[in-house]
Amino acid sequence: MFKVVLRPEAVVIAEYEGEAAGFALTLPDINEAISDLGGRLFPFGLAKLLWRLKVSGIRSWRMPLMGVRRKWQNSQIGAVLALSIIQQIRMSHLALGIMRGEASWVLDSNERMKHMIALVGGTVYKRYRIYEKALS
Repeated sequence: MFKVVLRPEAVVIAEYEGEAAGFALTLPDINEAISDLGGRLFPFGLAKLLWRLKVSGIRSWRMPLMGVRRKWQNSQIGAVLALSIIQQIRMSHLALGIMRGEASWVLDSNERMKHMIALVGGTVYKRYRIYEKALS
């Protein structure tokens, strides 16, 4: 299934001292591709979606997964790895004409990731909240 949407530049794996030390995965923003389908994939919506994914292209991507190995997370090496991963993704996507990216689902308590996003020019444009209430 992912072969339809994944391209080689969508996955970045960083190595340090000969082993995988961090990674990131980006996916096309499907919302851009389905915005005018009215919630219907049949009879022609699926063909339009596939055409947009493979031929005409999507101009915005999301980065739902990114991480650095735990042993390097609290070090300068970890920070350099994370920033290098983000920079590699930015450069490869800019070369494809992709002008917008999103690093969504970052926990509000994840100060390091929020700081890194701010370092590369990212801004908060949406905030999700989870509320809890006992039912008994």
